[in-house]
Amino acid sequence: MPPVGPLIEYLNQGEIQNAMGVSLNFTPGNNDVYYAFQQAGDMVYSAALLDLEDLLDKEVRIILYSGDADYICNWFGGEAVSLAVNYTHAEAFRAAGYAPFLIDEVEYGAVREQGNFSFVRIYESGHQVPYFQRKSQSPGVSYFP
Repeated sequence: MPPVGPLIEYLNQGEIQNAMGVSLNFTPGNNDVYYAFQQAGDMVYSAALLDLEDLLDKEVRIILYSGDADYICNWFGGEAVSLAVNYTHAEAFRAAGYAPFLIDEVEYGAVREQGNFSFVRIYESGHQVPYFQRKSQSPGVSYFP
């Protein structure tokens, strides 16, 4: 697991929080809260697909991405979720196939996209894509030195 200290420091800077429109400090997670949700069975009742479908039908741009070396959330599962989403252009999305995901003419992964929906498989990346493939993140953004 990559170090999260630099990411936490970055996200807790006043100017970054202002740019994101948040007023609270970033915390990577809380295991007590996670386990409470898990014990209550909330993991089973997820409406994430319905939420994605609703947002896509409202023309919100959605990008799902997975690192192909992520053993926690493998890219096969991410791809399966992307293919399971039923929205207006779902059939066209499923038929789109993959194209190279290029940055500065270098291939960093493969992307399937249709309209406002994309799924990207990032090569040689673990669970925190920006740590493993820094170049594949937004230009000008550096979470880790």
